Amino acid sequence: DSTREALVAACSSFIQRGDEEKALWESYLNQELGGIIGDPFAFDLRIKILDNAARKALKRAARQAMMDEMLAKSKAKRSMAEAS
Repeated sequence: DSTREALVAACSSFIQRGDEEKALWESYLNQELGGIIGDPFAFDLRIKILDNAARKALKRAARQAMMDEMLAKSKAKRSMAEAS
C-alpha cells in the first residue's frame, strides 16, 4: 500500500545518505529485531515477522526515518529562505 511504499522510500533514502546512516540502520535492526532480517523491506513483514513487538518496532523506525527526512527538508527550505 502507499503508506508502506512511503516508509520504504524514506528508509531507503536514509540508508543511502552514507555509511554512518547505514550502520545506524543495521544496528537498529539488530537491536530491535535480533538480527533476523537483512533487508526488512524485501518481503512482506506481516508474513515473515510473527512477533508483534518486532513489527511495531520496525514501523516506528520507518516512521521516524520518514519524519527525519521531512524535517531535514523543512530545515533546508527555511535556511535557504533566511539566506535570501
